[in-house]
Amino acid sequence: MSSWAVPEKSAAWSRTEFIVTGILSIALVVFGT
Repeated sequence: MSSWAVPEKSAAWSRTEFIVTGILSIALVVFGT
């Protein structure tokens, strides 16, 4: 029940996931075509 650590980790993870998703999308478009 450490909900006090959730927002911090969630925010950092969301940002990382967003960047990774963007890179993967670009890589898919570049190498896919």
